[in-house]
Amino acid sequence: MPPTATITEHLYLWALTLADGTTKTVVGSNMATVIGRQPVTSAVRGAAVATPAPVVSALTPNTAVLGSPNFTLHVGGTGFTPGAVIVFAGLEEPTTFVSPTEVTTLINMAVWAGPDTLPVSVRSAAGQDSNSLPFTFTVTARDRGDEERRDEGRRDR
Repeated sequence: MPPTATITEHLYLWALTLADGTTKTVVGSNMATVIGRQPVTSAVRGAAVATPAPVVSALTPNTAVLGSPNFTLHVGGTGFTPGAVIVFAGLEEPTTFVSPTEVTTLINMAVWAGPDTLPVSVRSAAGQDSNSLPFTFTVTARDRGDEERRDEGRRDR
């Protein structure tokens, strides 16, 4: 079952009046993030916004061979917003917001030492966690053979 929408104390509707007299409605957590560098003459905070938790539907790639170069992991899904972070093996990773359906992060292959399957999810700026999908680190057949020969050598001693 996908995560449900919740009211978050962190996101609000804001009615802005810009210096040129135009008005704009935006969503944000506080006045500084809503206004940014815009010339604003007034900012009125409205109601809290119901935001659905993000949903992860795809990882590209979803597997990597240990010893490979670093790579960009693309996470596809829905409900991604600026400030969302990819949670890789329980750790928040520096994340690039691409669109409401994609976020990316660089995977540092030097950190991973052995074959493993790890969860990947996305945490919204409001702290809501998505479902997770598995990412698998593998070894090549040659690496497995090297490991087996090393193990056999240890047993012969």
